[in-house]
Amino acid sequence: MRLSPGRISLLLLALAFFQSCRGGSSPPGRGTAVKADAEPPPDPALRTPADTAPGVRIYQVSAGQAHTCGLLTDNTVICWGSNKFGESTPPAGHIGQITAGDRLSCGLRDDGGISCWGRKLDGDRPGPPQGGFVQLSTGRGNHVCALRTNNEIACWGDNSGGECDAPAGRFLLVSVGRAHTCALRMDGAVICWGRNDKGQSSPPRGGYLMVSAGAQHSCAVRRDGSVACWGANDDGQASPPAGQFMVVSAGDRHTCAVKRNGIAVCWGGKAEQEIKAPAGEFATLCSGAAHACGMRTDGSVACWGNDNAGDTMLPGGRYLQVSASQHVCGVREDKSLRCWGENDHGQAVPPKGVFAKVSTGDGHACALDSQGAVSCWGENGDGQSTPPAGAFTAVTAGGAHSCGLRVDGSVVCWGANSQGESHPPAETFTQVSAGGTHTCGITTSGRVSCWGDRRLGQARSPSGKFVAVSAGGTFTCGIRAGGTAVCWGGDRVGQARAVTGRFSQVSAGEAHACGIKADGSVACWAANLATGQGADLGTAPVGPFKQVSVGSNFACAITQTGQQKCWGVLARQSL
Repeated sequence: MRLSPGRISLLLLALAFFQSCRGGSSPPGRGTAVKADAEPPPDPALRTPADTAPGVRIYQVSAGQAHTCGLLTDNTVICWGSNKFGESTPPAGHIGQITAGDRLSCGLRDDGGISCWGRKLDGDRPGPPQGGFVQLSTGRGNHVCALRTNNEIACWGDNSGGECDAPAGRFLLVSVGRAHTCALRMDGAVICWGRNDKGQSSPPRGGYLMVSAGAQHSCAVRRDGSVACWGANDDGQASPPAGQFMVVSAGDRHTCAVKRNGIAVCWGGKAEQEIKAPAGEFATLCSGAAHACGMRTDGSVACWGNDNAGDTMLPGGRYLQVSASQHVCGVREDKSLRCWGENDHGQAVPPKGVFAKVSTGDGHACALDSQGAVSCWGENGDGQSTPPAGAFTAVTAGGAHSCGLRVDGSVVCWGANSQGESHPPAETFTQVSAGGTHTCGITTSGRVSCWGDRRLGQARSPSGKFVAVSAGGTFTCGIRAGGTAVCWGGDRVGQARAVTGRFSQVSAGEAHACGIKADGSVACWAANLATGQGADLGTAPVGPFKQVSVGSNFACAITQTGQQKCWGVLARQSL
């Protein structure tokens, strides 16, 4: 088969992109989402310019264990997904190539040196080594390999299986697996070393264009365009389909590849979602542990597969507001809605239209459009997604109920009412926030008024004047008129013990709370944040931020420039 000039260009792009690939390429307490109405009225002067400089976009992407990193056209790095070890917090400076691995990321600096961030490698080979490099690869295990400027290979980290014992010679690229490594020689031969208990280090002879080492299997594209795989094949990950391909990338139990016509295909994998690539014409792709990301020929990036930590959740776009529960919804700058995450009731499929605010509950969500009408979608077993007609100024979605603030200041609620959570008092309010099985609001006099479940004290509000309130799973937090945060109710892991400081917004989740301080930084609290036990949110990213929302065991925030950042252990997600 002869390749057209256009296909030759795509193949060259795929080869260049492939080198960045790491392989060588429970609901929040019945709806404890933070509501947009849990913050003081926003400053209309705060707008959301681009989250990157004009014209800057992702042009390389690398999928790791539970995170993803992208290299922008200005040679800076952006990462998303798990950040427990700092693997999604890249250093400042220019990077020429990136690779994401097992809770670790590395990049090639402009000077040819290597910078790594995230988990520290264990093993008897210290690194990264000194010198100039042109390509590097991290994998599912505990070692990293890089190609020097003289085309020799250097590896560091764990060498218990011989995975760091690179052979002598000159190579075109290197790809790191879990406990084995493969490389492409200058003559097109593939050689592998390290563990071989599954046959992952025993490649068939022949001439190849590229190679990719997965967890316990490896795959390579032959010169005729066919794919050869070897090693573990428990889930069919080493059984490639027939056809001609430009690039292949091996994950843990799956493999993905791009055909010469630009179609992405995947095979293997236990989860059905893991092996379904999206439509479109792709230039290249990269497989992570149980997800994959690819670049289309139009320059757009798509990710798919299992998403235990937000690794397929692409950043980008500018947001006015975000709300998190076990799924996340945000209002984009163009006033459209975008949702991602848990979708068993259709809660991550928002309606089209122009919206001002959105609020996520347990298995549903509600939004306020530009005319003041409320739309809800998702689970509706208790009527929580069937709002009344009329004009509203705010809406909030809780566990299995929802509430809205009418233009006359009265509150109306709908859905579950087993604890009286949908039976508001006859008062006038400026804010309302629906929690698990209770609801709180701020009256026009500045007093907090709560109703519903009182068993843990979550509906027993303190005295004094408040400017913001947020109802969580079994606790509530508010901001006093002086800016201090105070919480009450369930305190099993310290979620009702607010930190000191002056706050502009607060958000109560299932068993955590976060607030935005006067300087725009985010502070979070709960006892397990310090002990590392339970649903640890991890380290909050650097701000400044204008809004934060806490979900079940993660949080999302909007920067002053409209960029959304999430951290923690996200619930199961798909785009």
